Amino acid sequence: LKISAIPPLIAEAILSDTGGVATLVGDPPNVMIAASTGFTFNSFIEHLTPLTVIAWIATMGYMRYYYRDWIETKPEHVEELLAEDEWAVVRDLRMMNRTLVALSLTIVTFSVHEIIHLELEISAIALGGAGLAIALSLPDLPEVVERVEWPALLFFAGLFIMVGGLEGVGHLTALASWIFDTFADDPLMLAVAVIWVSAIASAIVDNIPFAAAMIPVIHKLGELSEGDINTAPLFWALAMGCGFGGNATPIGSSANVMTVSIAERGGHAISTAEWIRVGLPVMMITCVVASIFMILFYDSLYVNP
Repeated sequence: LKISAIPPLIAEAILSDTGGVATLVGDPPNVMIAASTGFTFNSFIEHLTPLTVIAWIATMGYMRYYYRDWIETKPEHVEELLAEDEWAVVRDLRMMNRTLVALSLTIVTFSVHEIIHLELEISAIALGGAGLAIALSLPDLPEVVERVEWPALLFFAGLFIMVGGLEGVGHLTALASWIFDTFADDPLMLAVAVIWVSAIASAIVDNIPFAAAMIPVIHKLGELSEGDINTAPLFWALAMGCGFGGNATPIGSSANVMTVSIAERGGHAISTAEWIRVGLPVMMITCVVASIFMILFYDSLYVNP
């Protein structure tokens, strides 16, 4: 097509990060929060999906403005591309259909397990769905292993070790404690502060390890306040901040890291500066939207689902 592939790749990752805030399984920090608090799949949809839709629209609007020159670029060889059979890339239709069945059953189970009182953790349901997909499709394991993004996995391993060191010496806990000490007298402002600090920290150290460090601290705050502070809004704020903050940098979320890794393998290197020029304003916009949402609907978030 003779056009740059970088803008749609960055847009795909950023919109994925933004949309992932909407559901329990949309982003790893959400899964961690749910496992720690008991928040359900449906409660994430009820509390965060309306916000995410607004943030997603705002993100799309900004990215259309930022990439307006790229959008106006006339691609070449469009007729040849449209003439291609898109189904030709599907190498095994039976495997695809079986995998879609397993995925559909998993999502349905996520949605109804609370209603039917299914005593299973979300992680168990997800692993069960993955196991079902493998059992139904019987993939070629050597080929699967060969296509794993090992550089990205090694990057995550190194990043988590580094962040684990920061947590081990108490830096992340000290940061969280400072937030709570500063804003403990105003629970609403405390929740807004959690959004912004979580967003900034997630952009620097990745949202997964930061969420892991913050979750026990929020629980501790609830214990120390002896019930005076309801921690439910703080956990929703943590989900908002970690999800939206991951947009800012290429290491802010797993989707970003995978996008950069796959793009580089395809010959489209994405620099950190190029990502930040797009992602940082998106983080600011979505966090402003989240802050307004928190201020307007704090009472709705105040009750544990």
